[in-house]
Amino acid sequence: MIRRILFSLIGLALFMPGLSFGEEFEGIHCYSGTFTPMNKNRELPMMFSWKQNGIIMSKSENKFLDNATTHWEGVQVRIGEPREGYTVGHIIDPDGDMIAAYGIYKGLGGGSKGEFKEGTGKYKGIKGSFTSKRIASGKKPPWPGTYQRCRLVKGTFELPPN
Repeated sequence: MIRRILFSLIGLALFMPGLSFGEEFEGIHCYSGTFTPMNKNRELPMMFSWKQNGIIMSKSENKFLDNATTHWEGVQVRIGEPREGYTVGHIIDPDGDMIAAYGIYKGLGGGSKGEFKEGTGKYKGIKGSFTSKRIASGKKPPWPGTYQRCRLVKGTFELPPN
């Protein structure tokens, strides 16, 4: 009985008019950043803060965030596989409209999750989420204390009706 009710509710939700799961997007985010150690005590796990700037190249037909620039800042505990971090950032499209977002990550696999929280201009009222995975990482930075990487970003977003 419970199974039948559950399937009925799922079926109803899938076919309800006006119910939206958001528009999909995919892009490549490349960036360069710096990091600052927060402690040098060997008895505590390594902690540091970081800042990075980058650009997004959309791979989606809708060209969501194509040529948008980014600024992200975060904190991380540990390096390697046990690492975990928290990040906040903003994305600015070529028209100057912005999106505020945040994310979390764990482990060395390079995966992270984030959400679009607020926006200006055409992004006012945006809601959405994304995942990202590292696809390229420079092995020899051009300057000490810097890093260069690219990530594949996929997700969905929803804008309120005009």
